[in-house]
Amino acid sequence: MLGILYESYIHPITILSTLPSAGTGALLAVLLFRMDLDVISLIGIILLIGIVKKNAIMMIDFALEQERQGKSSEDSIHEAALLRFRPIMMTTAAALLGALPLAIGHGMGSELRRPRRNRRRPYREPDAYPVHHAGCLSVPRQASILAAVVPAEASAGGA
Repeated sequence: MLGILYESYIHPITILSTLPSAGTGALLAVLLFRMDLDVISLIGIILLIGIVKKNAIMMIDFALEQERQGKSSEDSIHEAALLRFRPIMMTTAAALLGALPLAIGHGMGSELRRPRRNRRRPYREPDAYPVHHAGCLSVPRQASILAAVVPAEASAGGA
C-alpha cells in the first residue's frame, strides 16, 4: 500500500525500517520493568508501532513535498523534522492520553489491566477441596464427599 502511495520502493522501506527498533524497545521495556507480556502489553506495543509508523509517514510526506519544490534531500528532511515536530508531538500526546485509562487500570474490569503480581484480592475464596502436603484429600473430607455422592442404601449394602 505504501509503495502505491509513494510510487517508490525505497520510501516504504524507510518508513517500515523504524518499526523493528520500536518493537524491540517496547519488548526490552517490558523485560526491564519485569512486566508480563499479556494482552494489555501487546495492545501497548501495537499502539507504539502505530505511532512510530504515523510519525515516519508524516516526516517522509513533508520531506518529499520539499524535494519536489527543489530542495536537497538533506535540507528537506531537516526542515521536515523542524516543522513536523509539533504535530508529531500533539498526535503522540493525544494517543498516549487516550491510552492512559488503560494504563492506570482503575474501575470496572481493572483486574485485567493489572499484572498478576500487583493484583489485590479483597477476600480469599475458601478452597473447595483442602489438600495436604502429599497432595491427597483429607480422610474426613473424602468420607463426607463420598457420603454426599453415594446414597445411604448403596453404601450400607442394601439395594
